[in-house]
Amino acid sequence: MFCSLVCAAQSQTEAEEAQKQMKAAQEKGDWAAVVQHGANVGALLAKAIATPKPDEISDENWKATQERLKAERVQAEYACLDASNKETDPAKRVKLLEQFTTAFEGGDYAKRSLATLAGAYQQTGNTGKAVATAQKALEVDPVNEGLHLLIADNDLSGKRLPSAVDHAHAALKAVENKKKPEGYTDDAWSKYVKTIQGSSHSIAGMALMQQDKPEAAIADLKPAADQLAGNPQALGPVLYNLGFAYAKLKRTAEARVVLAKAVQIPGPVQQLSKDLLVKITPK
Repeated sequence: MFCSLVCAAQSQTEAEEAQKQMKAAQEKGDWAAVVQHGANVGALLAKAIATPKPDEISDENWKATQERLKAERVQAEYACLDASNKETDPAKRVKLLEQFTTAFEGGDYAKRSLATLAGAYQQTGNTGKAVATAQKALEVDPVNEGLHLLIADNDLSGKRLPSAVDHAHAALKAVENKKKPEGYTDDAWSKYVKTIQGSSHSIAGMALMQQDKPEAAIADLKPAADQLAGNPQALGPVLYNLGFAYAKLKRTAEARVVLAKAVQIPGPVQQLSKDLLVKITPK
């Protein structure tokens, strides 16, 4: 047991030195060094926490020591989170988040940061890792509308249409049941909710159209057209698909009204909208 006592003391001493280095890096604003030293602190404290209780220490004192070490490890975890969030370069931020979430895997801050890492991967164009991380993050936060929307968009692109619809509808449900977070004005929160709803309805509607389910698609495409009215780039495909759905159901009057709006929006579906409008308009 003498070895346990020495090993625990050595790990704590090394952790204290790493903590000093981490704090010095914080003062310099060297976020990469903060995460590097913070991860080292976490590993050393985890080693000290896992050390068997020496006979020379009472149960009460050992419990108090364990609680102190665990609290210090949480502080190091938060320092890494804070440093990762302060890094402004997208590529560097990805690396810091990867290092931080790996070093403190299972920790509360690390688990909550998986959603942030998924967004960072998406920002840097790494769609594969973004989706894989989002799926993992949903295990921690199953009602995160942003994660569901990220996966839904990727599923639509990859022709995984039933999954795209499921995740798009899950995003809708999540944001509808969410209370306005602190720091948001009523106007800002209203705009955010409208954007999430518009994007979710759009993805679900277009996925349903690709499954040849025009009736179900209309139920999503109609609200999408209203919610995306200020975003022409996103609105064009919605209007085209909505017009196409009406046309397939022989509701040509409604189709012409929608397509007349679609042909006014420059973009990849403008010509398709014109062609369809001509086709369903009596000569």
